[in-house]
Amino acid sequence: MAKRKLAVLIFATLLSVSLVVYVVFNIVFSPYWDSVYTPGLYMSLASYRDAENDTETFTKKEACADIDYLLKRLKRVHPAFIDGLSDNVTECAEREKEAFGDEVTAYDIWRACARVLHETGDANSMCTASFPMNYLTAHYEMLGNGCELAAINGVPVEQIFKDNSELVSYESEPWGVNVIKGLVGTREGLKFLGIYGDTLEYTYAYQDGSTAVRTYKYDDFYNSQAADDTQGTAYSCDIIKDKDLAVMKLDECVYDDGFRQFVYDFFKEVTDNKIENIAIDLRDNSGGTSAILDEILIYLDHDEFTAPGGDYRMGPYMMHWDSEKISVTHMDDVTIFTGNVYLLTSSDTFSAATLMAGIMRDNGFCTIAGEECGNLPQSYGEVAAFQTPNAAITFQVSTKLFKRVDQNKAGEPLEPDIKCEKREALLAVTDIIRNK
Repeated sequence: MAKRKLAVLIFATLLSVSLVVYVVFNIVFSPYWDSVYTPGLYMSLASYRDAENDTETFTKKEACADIDYLLKRLKRVHPAFIDGLSDNVTECAEREKEAFGDEVTAYDIWRACARVLHETGDANSMCTASFPMNYLTAHYEMLGNGCELAAINGVPVEQIFKDNSELVSYESEPWGVNVIKGLVGTREGLKFLGIYGDTLEYTYAYQDGSTAVRTYKYDDFYNSQAADDTQGTAYSCDIIKDKDLAVMKLDECVYDDGFRQFVYDFFKEVTDNKIENIAIDLRDNSGGTSAILDEILIYLDHDEFTAPGGDYRMGPYMMHWDSEKISVTHMDDVTIFTGNVYLLTSSDTFSAATLMAGIMRDNGFCTIAGEECGNLPQSYGEVAAFQTPNAAITFQVSTKLFKRVDQNKAGEPLEPDIKCEKREALLAVTDIIRNK
C-alpha cells in the first residue's frame, strides 16, 4: 500500500511539474500565447470574436489602446524587433494615435493598424477587420470567366494602389496591387480604401486584350463568401502528350494524404507516358505549408538538396537553424523523374510557394518562367494571429525569418529565367520544349 501511495505521489508530482513547465513555456516563450489561432501543441487563452457591425465607434483612449496592443505583439513576436521596435514603426504609431478624434470608427482603427504594419516592410504582417463582409458576387463571376480587374470608376487599380500603398503590407508592388484587387471585392474593403458611390463602375480586361465595363450598386454586395464559389481544388494535373509535357497545378500549399497520393499518381503517369518535361504551376498559389516541396523532391533525380537556414522568435530569445544539406529518400526507382523541370510563377505566387520556388531555383533543380513572385525568397513568415481588445481588428505577425539558400542574393527578388506575363508562362515553356 505504501509503494502504491508513493507511486501515485511521484506521478502526481511529475504531472504537476510538467503542467507548470508547459504553462511557463507558453507564457514566456510561445509566440501563440494569446493568439486567436493556435497551432500544434501550443496553448492560448484567446479565442476569435466577430465584431457586431462596421458602424461601431470607440473613444480615443480605446483606439490608442488597440494600437498599443498591436505594438506589444510586434515587439514580443516578430524576429525583426527582438531588440525593440524600429523608429519608423513607433513614429507611425504615435502619429496615428495623435490623429484620433474623440469618436473613432472601426475603419479609422483598421487603417491605423494597417499603416503601422506597413512600416514593418513584411508582407505577411498585415491586418483586417473582423466585422461581417459583403461580397460582390458578380465581380467574382467575372474573375472566374478569366478576366482581370483593370479599373474602378475609371481609376486603374495600379493608381488605387499608389494612392493607398501605406494601407498595404507588401514586399513587391505587384503583390500590393493584388491586395487592392482583393479588397475591392467587398463593400467593406471599398470603404477601407475610401471608395464610395451609389454606383461603382468596374472595368475588366480579357486575355485577348478586350475590355468590359460593369456597373454595380452597393445593394449588389451580399454577406457571403462568394469568392469560395470560384475556387477549385488545391491541386490538379494535366498530361499533354503531344507537347511532351505534364503540368502539376498547385493553387495552395496543402500537405495531406490526398496530396501525397496525388503526387505519386502524377509521377507514375509521367513515367508511364514517358514524358520528358514537367511544369509545376504556382501562378495562383498564395502559400500554405512548405512541406509540399519535400514530397515532390522524393520523385526528382537528386540525392540531396541544400535547405535554407533561418531565425525563429521564442519570446526574448532568437533561435537559429543553419542551412544544411538534406538527403533525399526516393519513393522507388520507377517513378524517379530525370527530365526537365519548369516552375511557373507570377505576382500571385506568395509565402510558402515563393519559398519553394527559391529553394528549387537556388539548388539548380528548375527553370522558372513567368513573373517575379509576390514576396522575396528571403522573407518573414509563419504568422501568429491576434485581435485588438476593442475594435477586434485581426492582425498577424511573422514569427520566423526564412533565409535564402543563396545568401549572395538574400535581398533580391526571384528573377525568372524566362520573363513573361503570367498568362504566357505555360506557352513560353511549350515553345522551349518544341524548339529543343
